[in-house]
Amino acid sequence: MEERIRILYAEDDPVIAELNRDMLEREGYVVDVVYNGEDAWEKYRQTTYHLLLLDIIMPGKSGFELLQAIRAEDTAMPVVIYSSVSGSEAVAKALDMGADEYIRKECEPPEILARLKVIVRHIQGVSAYMLSEMTRFCYSGYLLTVNGKEIKLTPAEAKLLRCLCENRNTVVSKSLLCEKLWGISTPGKVRTIDNYMVKLRKYLKPDKSLQIVTSYGEGYALMREADK
Repeated sequence: MEERIRILYAEDDPVIAELNRDMLEREGYVVDVVYNGEDAWEKYRQTTYHLLLLDIIMPGKSGFELLQAIRAEDTAMPVVIYSSVSGSEAVAKALDMGADEYIRKECEPPEILARLKVIVRHIQGVSAYMLSEMTRFCYSGYLLTVNGKEIKLTPAEAKLLRCLCENRNTVVSKSLLCEKLWGISTPGKVRTIDNYMVKLRKYLKPDKSLQIVTSYGEGYALMREADK
């Protein structure tokens, strides 16, 4: 029997918390609700969870403070920010700090559930990719191994590489890559994607069988020599 996904949900609004708890439990999740950041931190330290769902503005520790503390000791724990703070700056900050997803409270329940299911599929599915005989990528630990050398990726680099891995040999648009990281696509963000790709190419350079190909005006594709 497949293990049920256990979620720690930190939300200071009890009405919203109960509505979402009911929704998630109907979907089969096990949900522990706490109403401030301090209790969330204690629960996280005491109990094993598959996923953390965090509001930003809470008494005690904020969602950002929790995220920072969690990422200082665990780079693999899936963390989803769920907040009424909808500005692009907050989205960018959360994702740059290592959040796996940012869901605005204005989203309707079907979209909330769909976004969470993407995270759950990664939890239950394969998070390690054998890119070639000499290159392996483990998303859960943000670890890329090339010719025996281990490279610790940043959360943003890992998310981009995972997106390329999941769409191998297919061009992934720059706008989609931007949305994966920040939830928005702007000219400035597109240029940042280009910079990340420079870094990923450098990491993969020792493996001559792999190449990140640029489709000008469109996006990027991860190609393997044997698959071309």
